[in-house]
Amino acid sequence: MKTFLKYFSVAVITLIATTVFAQPTNKINYQAIARDAGGNLIASTPISVRLNILDGPGGLVLYSEYHNVTTNQFGLFTLQIGGGNFVSGNYNTINWSLGNHYLKAELDPTGTNSSYTNMGESQLLTVPYALFAASGNPGATGATGATGAAGATGSTGATGSTGATGATGATGTAGQSSSTAFGNLGMSITSASTVFTLVPGLTQTITVPANAKVIVSTNGGIQTTSVAITGYSAVDIALYVDNVFVGNGGYHRIIAANNTGLTNVIAYWSLTQTQNLTAGSHTVEVRTVYNLGATASVSGDNTSVLQGSLTLTVINQ
Repeated sequence: MKTFLKYFSVAVITLIATTVFAQPTNKINYQAIARDAGGNLIASTPISVRLNILDGPGGLVLYSEYHNVTTNQFGLFTLQIGGGNFVSGNYNTINWSLGNHYLKAELDPTGTNSSYTNMGESQLLTVPYALFAASGNPGATGATGATGAAGATGSTGATGSTGATGATGATGTAGQSSSTAFGNLGMSITSASTVFTLVPGLTQTITVPANAKVIVSTNGGIQTTSVAITGYSAVDIALYVDNVFVGNGGYHRIIAANNTGLTNVIAYWSLTQTQNLTAGSHTVEVRTVYNLGATASVSGDNTSVLQGSLTLTVINQ
């Protein structure tokens, strides 16, 4: 599962939308916070939201629906794309395999499904194309052959002598183990952050047996603090093993860049690498450092959509 968060700004209203795609349902969770032009929450108020899935930027509307919802005291509301009031198209026949689909959001702050403001479009990236992968595209089932006639039951033969004991098979693998650490505190990365610093909570010390491999996987989010249309934040995320920088796939640069109508944008990192470590105790960490742009918020605790994680899987051979 992946999550992305965007801020939509227009003269009338501001939406902060979080879209989460999950299996096995084919619906898409959509969560947002409504604000007026002055940045004030639209709290405890009925509103209408119309969502359109487009065939490319500014393209044809493949599916459209609307929802009548009421914000809570924080201006927050939640709905499911694919579970709203039908407007046009067919949600279940969208061909996710073609890619290049966009989500267009519209808001009617009167809650009457009549006076919508276009909140802009954003591209649907890797997910929800997992919805297409989950379908499997099975091949056609072959024809069932004719059932043959049942033969007569033969007489029971004499019990044969016990055969010799076979050779002992090769020893199988000893299995695997996995553990995950989660971010427990957010951090601010400024231009003064000139050395790689541990992301709070994203560290594990494990004991590796002989002849084992360790699969290291980490993900999490950063958010730019810039509210300028052209504002952005760029930070570097890296893996360290026993205080040594890991290259070859263990180092990424993450950029959260605003654009017209979108500010305080969030971007996510995802790294996976296999390590051949010697037997014994090893410490794996996720560290970050400032690169360019505005101050960035990195990771957080379990109340934040930015919360990072670090999973170590030991494969015994």
